[in-house]
Amino acid sequence: MPNTTLSATIKFTDVKTSNNYKYLADQYNGTWDGETLNVDNEVLKLHLKLFSFFDVISVELCEATTFQPITFIQMPKSDINYIYIRIGFSGSILNIKNANEFNSSGIFIYNSNQHFEIEYPKGINNRWIVIKFPQDLYYKFVTRKDFKLSQLIEDPNPWIHYLPLNSEIEGYIKTIFNHGFSEQGRKIIPFSKSLDIISVITEQLEAENPSNIQKKIHSIDLKVILSIKDQILSNIDSLPRLDDLSIEYGMSISKIHRLFKYVYKMPVLKFYNLQKVEMVRQKVQHSDESLTNIAADLGFSHVAHMSRVFKQHFGYPPSSLRKIQAYK
Repeated sequence: MPNTTLSATIKFTDVKTSNNYKYLADQYNGTWDGETLNVDNEVLKLHLKLFSFFDVISVELCEATTFQPITFIQMPKSDINYIYIRIGFSGSILNIKNANEFNSSGIFIYNSNQHFEIEYPKGINNRWIVIKFPQDLYYKFVTRKDFKLSQLIEDPNPWIHYLPLNSEIEGYIKTIFNHGFSEQGRKIIPFSKSLDIISVITEQLEAENPSNIQKKIHSIDLKVILSIKDQILSNIDSLPRLDDLSIEYGMSISKIHRLFKYVYKMPVLKFYNLQKVEMVRQKVQHSDESLTNIAADLGFSHVAHMSRVFKQHFGYPPSSLRKIQAYK
């Protein structure tokens, strides 16, 4: 009999992905046929497609709506080293008007020894993709062990690394979703585009400062820093107040500074500014909202201020991006 008392915490305890989804379907009154998972109850509505290739690499596409706060937890497994690339889409990708309600955009790379939790608030629509493969498989596609991603993958200890979601990877993900959730879509696309994503991530890591590559952090501290990040992005129209965050999360300002920089490779304020200009790009690229309204929504003093900051970051003004979009 399925469990009639539904928990708002979902734990993935098995390295084998299909076993986790069978358990989730059994416990949450859903259905799982080995490829598609559907759950629809008072906790959440979830639609997931799992693509497995060569019985070793898997690509998971998921879209979910939460009806109460819910936490997804990956429990550590030390007997086999799998690598996870988890890429979250914020509401701004699906529905521009909901951009400030919740923002989970970003790329998290971690191994199966890392305890990892993601908390979703009530009433949000979200999409994510997870690419999972064993450590040894990476070297079938990338032979150089001096790459920084290779250095991460070689480490058997728990680790996690964050990268911002850029437009190139965003484009690959959209292609994966378009084919993965379509009956007419080509099923090889999730595999081929996932390899493209791994290639881009490898290039991004090579461009980083070597001192930033190794990320080890206690699971409790990681949970707090992830929550602080989401709260900052959910209020992107106003500067983060570290004193308020310190009180809310019971963590000193100096510790927030230190751990935030440890995970995201930059101070809180720089992260906020970079994510804010990236949100401008998303809004310009994915909506027909005027530049004036975008500037007002994101808390810029005026549209000229937004354009100046945007050009400093991307090398061209948002009006140029809007013209490019108009020709597509």
